[in-house]
Amino acid sequence: MDTPEELSHRIVERADEIHRTLLESPSEIQVEMCALGYRACVNDMITLTHLVNEEMKTAGPIKRLKLHGARRRATDSLSSAREAMPPGALRVTRQEH
Repeated sequence: MDTPEELSHRIVERADEIHRTLLESPSEIQVEMCALGYRACVNDMITLTHLVNEEMKTAGPIKRLKLHGARRRATDSLSSAREAMPPGALRVTRQEH
């Protein structure tokens, strides 16, 4: 099982890659792939939030700061990826038709 820091790092890497791809005039297929990747990141973010909440129960002050930072980095990257999504990109993908 990943630590919150590891999961946060993975979310940040993927969300940043989605953001970069969406800024480069992507094809329709690339936009769909980014939407799928974004959804996977959102699912991981739910897991990350759960892990952070569990670890916070027993964490000391320094660990709490690290956990808050990990969650904030993931949230910020995911937010940037979301803002770069074209309108309607997250509504329906080709596979869901």
